[in-house]
Amino acid sequence: MGKRIRAQRKGSSPRYRVSSHRFPGANRMPRDMDVVGEVTELVHSPVHTAPLARVKLPDGDTTLVVATEGVAIGSKIAIGDNVSLRPGNITLLSEIPEGTAINNVELRPGDGGKVARSAGNSCTVEAKLGDKVRIRMPSGSIKELPPRETPEPLLSPLVERLVLGSAAIPTTHGRQPCALRRTMRH
Repeated sequence: MGKRIRAQRKGSSPRYRVSSHRFPGANRMPRDMDVVGEVTELVHSPVHTAPLARVKLPDGDTTLVVATEGVAIGSKIAIGDNVSLRPGNITLLSEIPEGTAINNVELRPGDGGKVARSAGNSCTVEAKLGDKVRIRMPSGSIKELPPRETPEPLLSPLVERLVLGSAAIPTTHGRQPCALRRTMRH
């Protein structure tokens, strides 16, 4: 019988648990179609780099979506097939013109959005190919997807240009600093 290893000890203590009361909720695209919701508040979330918008739908439900550039409290967000191309509106990829910046892209219909969800990130609609739409991902690669997205890039495009001055700063931005091997040599 050996002693309990560190990973086992972490499982038994509240010391290593995340305090989930600070997180406002999941960022997921609503499943409703042909509705217009209103942004009731912009929420700061320690988990996300971009702010979240709390949208109140006509049936009384509220949902959290990523706030795009141009979305403010009181603005209307339309969800459906025949919506105008305005910041925050959620529509099918097939309805978005080529060359438009989009965010919160669903890789499969109904997955809630998996790509271009962080601040300053966006994909670009390259071409429409029958039942597929070709988009350029933030990494520069090209992918063909079934249609449904949000137009406009996300808020805070300056996040990617943030200069990290010391090893302590990246930890406040959700990244762990890495020490170079040459600095660890004696």
